[in-house]
Amino acid sequence: MSISEYKNEFTTVDLRARNPNKANIFYIDQQIPNKSLGSGFGRSVDNLKMLAELGHKVTVVSAYPTTDDRCDNDCRNKIIRLGIEVVTSSWESFFKSRISYYNIIIVSRPSTFNAIHVQLLNLFKKASFGLIYDCEALWYQRDALMLCVMEEKRIEFPGASELRDAESRNPQNEKINEQTSLKMADVVI
Repeated sequence: MSISEYKNEFTTVDLRARNPNKANIFYIDQQIPNKSLGSGFGRSVDNLKMLAELGHKVTVVSAYPTTDDRCDNDCRNKIIRLGIEVVTSSWESFFKSRISYYNIIIVSRPSTFNAIHVQLLNLFKKASFGLIYDCEALWYQRDALMLCVMEEKRIEFPGASELRDAESRNPQNEKINEQTSLKMADVVI
């Protein structure tokens, strides 16, 4: 990759000197967090802001392809102004290019963790890092309660169609998947 391609791939705004008392954090979420797209993404932006304010060097990536309808240039620039590096290319190839740089990986949400846990295990074989799992909630419990309320009270929630699609999944498998994720992490938030 040429330097001009490398520059276009991501923007580094954190030029602070390396401080051995601060962590280099690789933060993986479903999408580049956008506060306007729900409380979970707002919470992610707040978490990123706190990490940067504490002086840690943070890179945020999306587990899935980044699209402008989820987080456009304005959204990304708000995160960059916090002193956070935003990567919109493949998280896995980017991480491999800096495999020894990050001491901590934070994975946000069960769906993200489920999608990338095999890659994380393979990467850990090449370089050690602390794994923090920010599960946000126990989704299998939350989804079961929401489905119950929807059925009993006939209340439609935003995202109800996604929940109904989830009904076809085995709740016991969902519980096992989430509990396995909790056990893989060094720290759970």
